[in-house]
Amino acid sequence: MSTGPRRIGLRAVFARPGYRRLWAARTVSQWGDVFATVALSLLVFDLTGSPLGVSAVVVAEIAPVLLLAPLAGTLVDRLPRVRVMIAADLWRALLAALLILLGGNVAAVYVIAFGLSLGAVLFNPAANSALPALVQDEELVAANSGIWTAAVLSQIALAPVAGVLYGTFGPGPAFGLNAASFLVSAALFIGLRLPAGARSADRRGFFADAVAGVRVLASDALLRALGVGQLFAALSAGATSALLVVLARDHLRLPPSGYGLLLGAIGVGAVLGPLL
Repeated sequence: MSTGPRRIGLRAVFARPGYRRLWAARTVSQWGDVFATVALSLLVFDLTGSPLGVSAVVVAEIAPVLLLAPLAGTLVDRLPRVRVMIAADLWRALLAALLILLGGNVAAVYVIAFGLSLGAVLFNPAANSALPALVQDEELVAANSGIWTAAVLSQIALAPVAGVLYGTFGPGPAFGLNAASFLVSAALFIGLRLPAGARSADRRGFFADAVAGVRVLASDALLRALGVGQLFAALSAGATSALLVVLARDHLRLPPSGYGLLLGAIGVGAVLGPLL
């Protein structure tokens, strides 16, 4: 009698010490990102007073993804992934701390937003490729679910708090928390050990491999559809962030805490969507 595939739950993946480290590092970093996202949107709108000013931040954050993602994946494939994640966290911690000092200069804010996104472009492929090395193939769905759930719950719980923090103390504490979260994440990665990956026998030059990766993406219908879907998801998320702060402050006349509540509501929708 066939019993069917065994269902893998979160308990199984959290029993793995390497996954617990990766999950904790990404979750702590997500906490800081929530505070920074709320504070950055509110700060730019307060500095510029215009939807266009907030949209410029979205452009600064998406530009590294569009321009450098293929190269970043090829670079990460050639370097130790744990070191890449630590370096990206330290880079972003430095930039988040600079926001405390330079947050009154809108041009500096745009440059720092670009730099933070660049750090994420390097961090994300390293973290995503590390996950299959820490769990079994049949555990990947549960492992990804654990990381995604923590990120969404963080947005629901902390976005309103971030709005209150901004309204009470300004953007500095939020950026400080973001910088501290990157430092904690980097510290957690120091003890992470990944099995050595198999090296490709037909590896060519750096740019040749990057171009080959783009060709594979373009030639495979499923990968192409996923890539386009991810692109539109990033653009829509950025547009929502830009428009939402304008809606909250300019039209609904809400305090910063109101903008945080709206972002928290998006997190609630993200939880309910898969259930429905």
